[in-house]
Amino acid sequence: MLHKDRIPHIFLGRGELSVKDGSLLFYDKEGGSPLPVGQFTNIFLEPGCSVTHAAVILCASNGCQLNWVGESGVRMYSTGMSKVSRTDRLWLQAEKALNKNKRLSVARGMYSYRFQIGSSLNSYTLEQLSGMEANRVKDTYKKLALENGIIWEGRSFDSVGSSMKDRTNLCVSTANSCLYGISHAAITAAGYSPSIGFIHGRTALSFVYDVADLVKFQTVTRIAFEVAADTSNTNPSQEVRHRCRDLFKEMSFVDKLITVMDKVIGYSDGDEVERPALLAPFEFWPYARSIIDKSTP
Repeated sequence: MLHKDRIPHIFLGRGELSVKDGSLLFYDKEGGSPLPVGQFTNIFLEPGCSVTHAAVILCASNGCQLNWVGESGVRMYSTGMSKVSRTDRLWLQAEKALNKNKRLSVARGMYSYRFQIGSSLNSYTLEQLSGMEANRVKDTYKKLALENGIIWEGRSFDSVGSSMKDRTNLCVSTANSCLYGISHAAITAAGYSPSIGFIHGRTALSFVYDVADLVKFQTVTRIAFEVAADTSNTNPSQEVRHRCRDLFKEMSFVDKLITVMDKVIGYSDGDEVERPALLAPFEFWPYARSIIDKSTP
């Protein structure tokens, strides 16, 4: 089955993913349920879910990618890429990131999405857009603080005290961490690379930060301020994680993020094309061939 015709993903938790008589099954407290592995693109394994070696082999051979995540994707721990995974999105992402003009176009599109404006930003430089974004972020923090009866004293990453400033910044940092987890999960599920960003610097999670910033203030940041304002809660960080988890479930957040990513990258299912290889299949470079010939008895 082609990847575009498969079910995008399924989340599994508190059970065991194993193989019986050549078929993939998920066992939980209610018994065993068959999973048609060839109909899924991704399986997300949540806390409490174990997987057998045979299940990993079966998923890999059928192009079903396994991902180890927190509840509803609030953390992204690891992923396993199959040798038959689709690469059309990755090719498009790399092509646009490596072309200066195309990269600039995608970056402007990301800023346009953040600003929620339909007009073109072609007349602005990246430096100007970055300054506009910084002002928007500050204004949004102040607005959310005012709506929740909090005096905003600025962003801080050293939130270990018990003041309202520390409490609010702890909640914001926790919410961001959850969003980075689900963004990373969505990126790997779609077949993009988390390392090939357009606005953020060249780090292993550049694209994760790019994607998270597209939806941050409409979603998890609001939760952070609401939890911070409720001083009756003695564990605000845990409450933020639980509410982010619930939000990701309710909104089918992975699907939402993939749609957003495809929009800003400019991808559609019709973009999947056959790219000719530089070398013919199983053709060795001359140096490799010489080594093989020498080692042959």
